[in-house]
Amino acid sequence: LDALFAAAKVTVVIGDCLDLSAHTPQPCPSPGFWGQGVYTALRHGAFVLHNAVPGIQEHFVNGTHLALFDGSLDTSSHSLSRQLDRWLHPSSTPHRQRIRRAGQHHVIANHTHLHRVQHVLRAIAALDALDPHTAPPHTSNAAFVQSLATF
Repeated sequence: LDALFAAAKVTVVIGDCLDLSAHTPQPCPSPGFWGQGVYTALRHGAFVLHNAVPGIQEHFVNGTHLALFDGSLDTSSHSLSRQLDRWLHPSSTPHRQRIRRAGQHHVIANHTHLHRVQHVLRAIAALDALDPHTAPPHTSNAAFVQSLATF
């Protein structure tokens, strides 16, 4: 996959909640959902162009790790077209290559399966540290679920 992703000038990754052919919003598994594709493509060295979904900029910096286009259903096809024109232009090659390398480095340094397991183990340890006799009811479950949602 490394050679395939690296050979592509731009890899467009569309979050599962955006369907450019649909006229109505698609249901998302959770707010701010963008799926595994962005991590996979970046890990394999792709320059990723992704729709801007809530929360993605808490994990990736637009223009540093990847490039984002407007993710609203009304403007996505126009925004995507403009961004493709920009990033496929020969003058963008050096900048695109810097972003590609930075995105790959960022994912390997911060978003591997090992990082996720470590996050879950920290959340479990925090849950175990709560005193069930003094914590309000369901506090531990809510804290645990909330901490898992920050992947």
